Amino acid sequence: MKKMSLNNVAVSVILFVLKIRKNMTFDNVADFIDRTINRFKKEPQPLHIVISDPKGIVVAKILAPYDIKHMYRDPKNMPGLCPVCHCTVEKIPNLDYYTSTDKDIAITYDGFYIVRDRFKLFCDKRGYEGLRFIPLKKSLRHFYFMPEEIFQMDKETTVTMHQGEPCSVCGNYFWTGTGGHNIYSAIRWGEDDDFIQRTEELYTSKYNKSPFVIVGLKTARLMQEYGLKGFYFDNIYYKLEDQGTDKDKLVERSI
Repeated sequence: MKKMSLNNVAVSVILFVLKIRKNMTFDNVADFIDRTINRFKKEPQPLHIVISDPKGIVVAKILAPYDIKHMYRDPKNMPGLCPVCHCTVEKIPNLDYYTSTDKDIAITYDGFYIVRDRFKLFCDKRGYEGLRFIPLKKSLRHFYFMPEEIFQMDKETTVTMHQGEPCSVCGNYFWTGTGGHNIYSAIRWGEDDDFIQRTEELYTSKYNKSPFVIVGLKTARLMQEYGLKGFYFDNIYYKLEDQGTDKDKLVERSI
């Protein structure tokens, strides 16, 4: 008889333990497995800001959370989709969504940002404007989160890739992404800039599309100092006209 793989054994143990719990539901099982897997993921390292880069200077950060289970298990019943191409036109959360994730910010597989009350408290203390927090009825201390202010991207420098033909109704493509290329800002932010915004463009495919959340360099530092967890940062650049002029004045450092 073939030996069971370690993954099969782990899943079997989890399901056995959950079977003896009262009021077990499929959501309980899925959420427990998600949290167990996330514990083995690599935790984000201290924020590393590369101020000098051959592609430009780093002026902001993409806030990139870890994934949690889908908000809508059946995308056919998801609201906010184009009736023709079924791409996301508007993110409309399911307020009955259940999660017990301990991450301060996470994103569902279908592109909904979920935050805990610690993240909201941080934002309230800082006085950020234009942030939408909608409490989830079945998830104590959790909120659907979306910034309303749009981050001004340099659309001439940023590479945006599309797959398929644009929809005749909503104009969406089947897939939209950067293809691993850098995102550039139209504004030269500084180290003291403190904001939370989002991209106007929605990325990835069909009903999973969502914007990127962009934060200032000061905001990124404050988030880590506050002890928020469950995410990492990617760089947003500003393209210099003369790379050699400012690069000598700028240094690389970790915080």
